[in-house]
Amino acid sequence: MKEILFPFIVLFSFVACNRNNGVSYVERFPEERFLDYEVLKVEQVDPWHVSFVDSLMILTEAKGDLRIHIYHREKLTLLVSYGRIGRGPGEYLVPKVLNQVVAGKNNFYIYDDRLIKIFDISVNDVLVNKYPIKRVIDLSIDGLKWGLFSHSLFFDGDYVLGENSNYGMDKKFFAFDTQKKQVRWMGADFYKKTPRIERFLKKIKNDDNPFDQGNFAQSVLAYAPAENRIVSAMLCFNRIDIMDFDFNIQKTIVYGDGVLGSTNYDNNQFERPLLLPSSFLVPYYRGINIDENIEENRKLGFEIHQYDYQGNPLRKFTIDAPVMSLYYDEQVGVIYGILHEEYTEKPLVKLNINPDYLD
Repeated sequence: MKEILFPFIVLFSFVACNRNNGVSYVERFPEERFLDYEVLKVEQVDPWHVSFVDSLMILTEAKGDLRIHIYHREKLTLLVSYGRIGRGPGEYLVPKVLNQVVAGKNNFYIYDDRLIKIFDISVNDVLVNKYPIKRVIDLSIDGLKWGLFSHSLFFDGDYVLGENSNYGMDKKFFAFDTQKKQVRWMGADFYKKTPRIERFLKKIKNDDNPFDQGNFAQSVLAYAPAENRIVSAMLCFNRIDIMDFDFNIQKTIVYGDGVLGSTNYDNNQFERPLLLPSSFLVPYYRGINIDENIEENRKLGFEIHQYDYQGNPLRKFTIDAPVMSLYYDEQVGVIYGILHEEYTEKPLVKLNINPDYLD
Protein backbone atom coordinates (compact mmCIF):
# COMPACT_ATOMS: atom_id res chain seq x y z
CA MET A 1 0.00 0.00 0.00
CA LYS A 2 2.30 2.71 -1.27
CA GLU A 3 -0.50 5.26 -1.60
CA ILE A 4 -3.30 5.98 0.80
CA LEU A 5 -6.23 5.55 -1.57
CA PHE A 6 -8.73 3.49 0.41
CA PRO A 7 -12.51 3.99 0.34
CA PHE A 8 -13.87 4.92 3.73
CA ILE A 9 -17.40 4.42 5.02
CA VAL A 10 -18.92 6.18 7.97
CA LEU A 11 -22.39 5.03 8.96
CA PHE A 12 -25.07 6.97 10.78
CA SER A 13 -28.48 5.68 11.97
CA PHE A 14 -31.33 8.07 11.04
CA VAL A 15 -35.07 8.22 10.29
CA ALA A 16 -36.63 7.50 6.85
CA CYS A 17 -34.92 6.80 3.58
CA ASN A 18 -34.82 10.38 2.34
CA ARG A 19 -31.62 11.58 0.70
CA ASN A 20 -30.19 15.05 1.24
CA ASN A 21 -26.62 16.22 0.58
CA GLY A 22 -25.32 12.64 0.53
CA VAL A 23 -27.19 11.78 3.75
CA SER A 24 -29.72 8.92 3.91
CA TYR A 25 -32.28 9.11 6.73
CA VAL A 26 -33.52 5.60 7.50
CA GLU A 27 -36.56 4.80 9.63
CA ARG A 28 -37.52 1.30 8.49
CA PHE A 29 -36.13 -1.75 6.72
CA PRO A 30 -37.71 -3.87 3.96
CA GLU A 31 -37.05 -7.04 5.95
CA GLU A 32 -37.03 -7.69 9.70
CA ARG A 33 -36.02 -10.94 11.42
CA PHE A 34 -35.36 -12.22 14.93
CA LEU A 35 -31.80 -13.47 15.36
CA ASP A 36 -30.76 -16.24 17.73
CA TYR A 37 -27.26 -17.42 18.61
CA GLU A 38 -25.18 -20.23 20.10
CA VAL A 39 -22.61 -19.80 22.87
CA LEU A 40 -19.12 -20.91 21.77
CA LYS A 41 -17.85 -23.83 23.83
CA VAL A 42 -14.45 -22.34 24.54
CA GLU A 43 -13.05 -20.98 27.82
CA GLN A 44 -14.22 -17.37 28.11
CA VAL A 45 -13.21 -14.80 30.72
CA ASP A 46 -13.87 -11.43 29.07
CA PRO A 47 -13.75 -11.72 25.23
CA TRP A 48 -12.62 -8.52 23.54
CA HIS A 49 -11.63 -9.26 19.94
CA VAL A 50 -11.55 -12.08 17.36
CA SER A 51 -9.34 -12.42 14.29
CA PHE A 52 -8.30 -15.17 11.87
CA VAL A 53 -4.92 -16.15 10.43
CA ASP A 54 -4.59 -19.14 8.10
CA SER A 55 -6.12 -22.14 9.94
CA LEU A 56 -6.29 -20.31 13.28
CA MET A 57 -8.78 -18.25 15.25
CA ILE A 58 -7.18 -15.74 17.64
CA LEU A 59 -9.24 -14.62 20.64
CA THR A 60 -8.16 -11.60 22.69
CA GLU A 61 -9.39 -11.36 26.29
CA ALA A 62 -9.57 -8.19 28.41
CA LYS A 63 -8.64 -10.01 31.64
CA GLY A 64 -6.18 -12.65 32.80
CA ASP A 65 -2.41 -13.10 32.93
CA LEU A 66 -2.34 -14.33 29.31
CA ARG A 67 -4.60 -12.31 27.02
CA ILE A 68 -4.33 -13.98 23.58
CA HIS A 69 -5.61 -17.51 22.93
CA ILE A 70 -5.03 -19.29 19.62
CA TYR A 71 -7.53 -21.95 18.53
CA HIS A 72 -7.89 -24.31 15.60
CA ARG A 73 -10.20 -22.37 13.29
CA GLU A 74 -12.76 -25.14 12.67
CA LYS A 75 -12.41 -27.46 15.66
CA LEU A 76 -12.02 -24.57 18.14
CA THR A 77 -9.45 -26.55 20.14
CA LEU A 78 -7.02 -24.40 22.14
CA LEU A 79 -3.47 -24.62 20.78
CA VAL A 80 -1.57 -22.05 22.85
CA SER A 81 -2.03 -18.92 24.99
CA TYR A 82 0.18 -15.85 24.64
CA GLY A 83 0.39 -12.18 25.65
CA ARG A 84 1.58 -12.12 29.23
CA ILE A 85 0.75 -8.93 31.14
CA GLY A 86 3.73 -7.12 32.66
CA ARG A 87 6.58 -4.74 31.96
CA GLY A 88 9.30 -7.26 31.18
CA PRO A 89 10.71 -8.33 27.78
CA GLY A 90 8.00 -9.71 25.51
CA GLU A 91 5.22 -8.59 27.87
CA TYR A 92 2.32 -6.20 27.29
CA LEU A 93 0.00 -3.86 29.16
CA VAL A 94 -3.14 -3.81 26.96
CA PRO A 95 -2.57 -6.13 23.97
CA LYS A 96 -5.19 -6.45 21.23
CA VAL A 97 -4.82 -8.21 17.88
CA LEU A 98 -5.58 -6.01 14.88
CA ASN A 99 -8.36 -7.47 12.74
CA GLN A 100 -7.21 -7.24 9.12
CA VAL A 101 -5.60 -9.06 6.22
CA VAL A 102 -1.84 -9.21 6.78
CA ALA A 103 0.92 -9.56 4.20
CA GLY A 104 1.72 -13.17 5.06
CA LYS A 105 0.01 -16.12 6.70
CA ASN A 106 2.64 -16.49 9.38
CA ASN A 107 2.13 -13.24 11.25
CA PHE A 108 -0.37 -11.05 13.03
CA TYR A 109 -0.16 -7.61 14.65
CA ILE A 110 -0.70 -6.69 18.29
CA TYR A 111 -1.62 -3.10 19.15
CA ASP A 112 -0.95 -2.01 22.74
CA ASP A 113 -2.57 1.39 23.31
CA ARG A 114 -0.89 1.80 26.70
CA LEU A 115 2.59 1.26 25.25
CA ILE A 116 1.53 3.14 22.06
CA LYS A 117 3.15 0.48 19.88
CA ILE A 118 2.33 -2.14 17.26
CA PHE A 119 4.13 -5.50 17.44
CA ASP A 120 4.67 -7.77 14.42
CA ILE A 121 4.21 -11.33 15.74
CA SER A 122 5.27 -14.64 14.18
CA VAL A 123 2.48 -17.21 14.55
CA ASN A 124 4.87 -20.15 14.18
CA ASP A 125 7.13 -18.84 16.94
CA VAL A 126 4.16 -18.39 19.28
CA LEU A 127 3.04 -21.97 18.61
CA VAL A 128 6.46 -23.40 19.56
CA ASN A 129 6.97 -21.03 22.51
CA LYS A 130 9.80 -19.03 20.94
CA TYR A 131 10.25 -15.27 21.26
CA PRO A 132 7.90 -14.12 18.45
CA ILE A 133 8.29 -10.32 18.14
CA LYS A 134 9.87 -9.54 14.76
CA ARG A 135 9.35 -5.78 14.63
CA VAL A 136 8.06 -2.98 16.86
CA ILE A 137 6.38 0.16 15.45
CA ASP A 138 6.38 3.13 17.83
CA LEU A 139 3.26 5.31 17.49
CA SER A 140 4.40 8.08 19.83
CA ILE A 141 4.55 11.46 18.08
CA ASP A 142 6.38 14.61 19.18
CA GLY A 143 3.95 17.20 20.46
CA LEU A 144 1.08 14.70 20.76
CA LYS A 145 0.45 13.80 24.38
CA TRP A 146 -1.26 10.44 23.81
CA GLY A 147 0.48 9.50 20.57
CA LEU A 148 -1.56 7.96 17.74
CA PHE A 149 -4.22 6.46 19.97
CA SER A 150 -7.17 4.87 18.16
CA HIS A 151 -9.91 2.36 18.86
CA SER A 152 -9.59 0.91 15.36
CA LEU A 153 -6.24 1.00 13.57
CA PHE A 154 -5.43 -0.42 10.16
CA PHE A 155 -1.83 -1.52 9.49
CA ASP A 156 -0.52 -3.04 6.26
CA GLY A 157 3.17 -3.15 7.18
CA ASP A 158 4.02 0.27 5.72
CA TYR A 159 1.23 2.58 6.82
CA VAL A 160 -0.95 2.93 9.89
CA LEU A 161 -4.38 4.46 9.35
CA GLY A 162 -7.01 5.35 11.91
CA GLU A 163 -9.10 7.90 13.70
CA ASN A 164 -7.38 9.78 16.49
CA SER A 165 -9.80 8.91 19.30
CA ASN A 166 -8.59 11.70 21.59
CA TYR A 167 -8.86 14.78 19.40
CA GLY A 168 -12.39 14.90 18.05
CA MET A 169 -12.86 17.29 15.17
CA ASP A 170 -9.43 18.94 15.10
CA LYS A 171 -7.27 15.95 14.18
CA LYS A 172 -9.80 13.37 13.15
CA PHE A 173 -8.05 10.89 10.80
CA PHE A 174 -4.42 10.07 10.15
CA ALA A 175 -2.02 8.12 7.93
CA PHE A 176 1.34 7.34 9.49
CA ASP A 177 4.31 6.36 7.32
CA THR A 178 6.21 3.86 9.50
CA GLN A 179 9.39 4.14 7.40
CA LYS A 180 9.64 7.95 7.30
CA LYS A 181 8.04 8.38 10.75
CA GLN A 182 5.73 11.04 9.32
CA VAL A 183 2.03 11.53 10.05
CA ARG A 184 -0.50 13.08 7.67
CA TRP A 185 -3.72 14.46 9.18
CA MET A 186 -6.97 14.36 7.21
CA GLY A 187 -9.80 16.43 8.61
CA ALA A 188 -12.58 15.43 6.15
CA ASP A 189 -15.93 17.26 6.01
CA PHE A 190 -17.05 14.91 8.75
CA TYR A 191 -19.58 17.08 10.61
CA LYS A 192 -20.86 19.48 7.95
CA LYS A 193 -23.40 16.88 6.82
CA THR A 194 -25.04 16.70 10.25
CA PRO A 195 -25.13 20.23 11.71
CA ARG A 196 -26.72 19.20 15.05
CA ILE A 197 -23.72 17.06 15.90
CA GLU A 198 -21.33 19.78 14.77
CA ARG A 199 -23.08 22.40 16.90
CA PHE A 200 -23.09 20.11 19.92
CA LEU A 201 -19.38 19.25 19.65
CA LYS A 202 -18.39 22.89 19.19
CA LYS A 203 -20.47 23.80 22.22
CA ILE A 204 -18.64 21.37 24.51
CA LYS A 205 -15.23 21.89 22.93
CA ASN A 206 -12.37 22.43 25.37
CA ASP A 207 -9.22 23.81 23.74
CA ASP A 208 -7.20 23.12 26.87
CA ASN A 209 -8.15 19.44 26.85
CA PRO A 210 -9.16 18.10 23.40
CA PHE A 211 -9.93 14.73 24.98
CA ASP A 212 -13.13 16.21 26.44
CA GLN A 213 -14.46 16.65 22.94
CA GLY A 214 -12.76 13.58 21.51
CA ASN A 215 -14.66 11.43 23.98
CA PHE A 216 -17.93 12.42 22.31
CA ALA A 217 -16.62 12.43 18.74
CA GLN A 218 -15.09 8.93 18.76
CA SER A 219 -15.99 6.29 16.20
CA VAL A 220 -15.06 2.70 15.53
CA LEU A 221 -13.88 1.89 12.01
CA ALA A 222 -13.95 -1.22 9.85
CA TYR A 223 -11.56 -1.51 6.89
CA ALA A 224 -11.91 -3.45 3.62
CA PRO A 225 -8.89 -2.94 1.34
CA ALA A 226 -10.25 -5.29 -1.34
CA GLU A 227 -13.42 -3.19 -1.63
CA ASN A 228 -11.46 0.05 -1.07
CA ARG A 229 -13.83 1.08 1.71
CA ILE A 230 -13.92 2.13 5.35
CA VAL A 231 -17.08 2.12 7.47
CA SER A 232 -17.30 4.24 10.61
CA ALA A 233 -19.95 4.10 13.34
CA MET A 234 -19.94 6.77 16.03
CA LEU A 235 -19.97 5.67 19.66
CA CYS A 236 -22.25 8.37 21.05
CA PHE A 237 -24.45 9.26 18.07
CA ASN A 238 -26.66 7.35 15.65
CA ARG A 239 -24.58 8.12 12.55
CA ILE A 240 -22.75 5.86 10.08
CA ASP A 241 -20.40 6.99 7.27
CA ILE A 242 -19.06 5.22 4.18
CA MET A 243 -15.66 6.52 3.09
CA ASP A 244 -12.62 5.76 0.96
CA PHE A 245 -9.13 5.20 2.33
CA ASP A 246 -8.40 8.92 2.11
CA PHE A 247 -11.34 9.42 4.51
CA ASN A 248 -13.50 11.09 1.87
CA ILE A 249 -17.16 10.56 2.80
CA GLN A 250 -19.18 8.83 0.09
CA LYS A 251 -22.40 8.35 2.02
CA THR A 252 -23.78 9.17 5.47
CA ILE A 253 -26.57 7.13 7.03
CA VAL A 254 -28.69 8.25 9.99
CA TYR A 255 -31.12 5.92 11.75
CA GLY A 256 -33.81 7.08 14.17
CA ASP A 257 -35.62 10.33 14.89
CA GLY A 258 -32.71 12.64 15.64
CA VAL A 259 -28.96 12.98 15.50
CA LEU A 260 -28.63 12.98 19.29
CA GLY A 261 -31.14 10.17 19.73
CA SER A 262 -28.77 7.31 20.55
CA THR A 263 -29.48 5.73 23.95
CA ASN A 264 -25.86 4.56 23.94
CA TYR A 265 -24.82 8.18 24.50
CA ASP A 266 -23.04 7.77 27.84
CA ASN A 267 -21.73 4.24 27.53
CA ASN A 268 -18.92 4.41 24.98
CA GLN A 269 -19.48 0.85 23.77
CA PHE A 270 -17.54 -0.62 20.85
CA GLU A 271 -20.26 -1.51 18.38
CA ARG A 272 -17.96 -2.35 15.49
CA PRO A 273 -19.31 -2.63 11.90
CA LEU A 274 -18.71 -5.84 9.94
CA LEU A 275 -17.87 -5.42 6.24
CA LEU A 276 -19.05 -8.06 3.74
CA PRO A 277 -18.46 -8.20 -0.05
CA SER A 278 -21.63 -6.29 -1.02
CA SER A 279 -23.06 -5.08 2.30
CA PHE A 280 -22.21 -4.44 5.94
CA LEU A 281 -23.72 -5.08 9.36
CA VAL A 282 -23.83 -2.54 12.20
CA PRO A 283 -24.88 -3.42 15.78
CA TYR A 284 -27.22 -0.75 17.10
CA TYR A 285 -27.97 -0.54 20.82
CA ARG A 286 -31.59 0.44 21.50
CA GLY A 287 -32.03 0.00 25.25
CA ILE A 288 -32.66 2.31 28.19
CA ASN A 289 -29.34 2.14 30.00
CA ILE A 290 -26.73 -0.57 29.57
CA ASP A 291 -26.04 -0.78 33.31
CA GLU A 292 -29.62 -0.63 34.60
CA ASN A 293 -33.05 -2.06 33.80
CA ILE A 294 -31.66 -5.11 32.02
CA GLU A 295 -35.01 -6.89 31.92
CA GLU A 296 -36.69 -3.82 30.46
CA ASN A 297 -33.95 -3.62 27.85
CA ARG A 298 -34.59 -7.26 26.92
CA LYS A 299 -38.25 -6.47 26.30
CA LEU A 300 -37.31 -3.66 23.95
CA GLY A 301 -34.79 -5.82 22.15
CA PHE A 302 -31.55 -4.88 20.41
CA GLU A 303 -30.81 -4.56 16.73
CA ILE A 304 -28.26 -5.33 14.02
CA HIS A 305 -28.74 -3.37 10.80
CA GLN A 306 -27.65 -4.42 7.31
CA TYR A 307 -27.00 -1.86 4.54
CA ASP A 308 -25.55 -2.00 1.07
CA TYR A 309 -22.64 0.27 0.14
CA GLN A 310 -24.96 2.79 -1.51
CA GLY A 311 -26.51 3.39 1.92
CA ASN A 312 -29.76 1.49 1.28
CA PRO A 313 -31.28 -0.40 4.25
CA LEU A 314 -31.59 -4.15 3.61
CA ARG A 315 -32.49 -5.96 6.85
CA LYS A 316 -32.99 -5.38 10.55
CA PHE A 317 -32.21 -8.25 12.91
CA THR A 318 -33.59 -8.15 16.46
CA ILE A 319 -31.56 -9.91 19.15
CA ASP A 320 -32.09 -10.23 22.94
CA ALA A 321 -28.69 -8.82 24.03
CA PRO A 322 -26.59 -5.86 22.83
CA VAL A 323 -23.81 -6.88 20.43
CA MET A 324 -20.51 -5.06 21.00
CA SER A 325 -18.68 -6.29 17.88
CA LEU A 326 -18.98 -8.70 14.94
CA TYR A 327 -16.41 -10.92 13.17
CA TYR A 328 -16.80 -12.96 9.99
CA ASP A 329 -14.85 -16.14 9.36
CA GLU A 330 -15.16 -16.48 5.57
CA GLN A 331 -13.28 -19.79 5.57
CA VAL A 332 -15.84 -21.45 7.86
CA GLY A 333 -18.77 -19.24 6.83
CA VAL A 334 -19.62 -18.17 10.40
CA ILE A 335 -20.32 -14.79 12.00
CA TYR A 336 -19.17 -14.48 15.60
CA GLY A 337 -20.39 -11.79 17.96
CA ILE A 338 -19.30 -10.50 21.35
CA LEU A 339 -22.31 -9.66 23.54
CA HIS A 340 -22.35 -7.20 26.41
CA GLU A 341 -21.07 -9.02 29.50
CA GLU A 342 -23.93 -7.70 31.68
CA TYR A 343 -26.33 -9.89 29.71
CA THR A 344 -24.54 -13.23 29.61
CA GLU A 345 -21.78 -15.22 31.32
CA LYS A 346 -20.47 -16.37 27.92
CA PRO A 347 -20.27 -13.29 25.64
CA LEU A 348 -18.59 -14.95 22.61
CA VAL A 349 -21.32 -16.46 20.42
CA LYS A 350 -22.05 -17.71 16.92
CA LEU A 351 -24.87 -15.76 15.25
CA ASN A 352 -27.35 -17.81 13.24
CA ILE A 353 -27.56 -15.54 10.20
CA ASN A 354 -28.67 -17.01 6.87
CA PRO A 355 -25.49 -17.49 4.74
CA ASP A 356 -27.40 -16.11 1.73
CA TYR A 357 -27.29 -12.69 3.41
CA LEU A 358 -23.48 -12.69 3.61
CA ASP A 359 -22.45 -12.50 -0.06
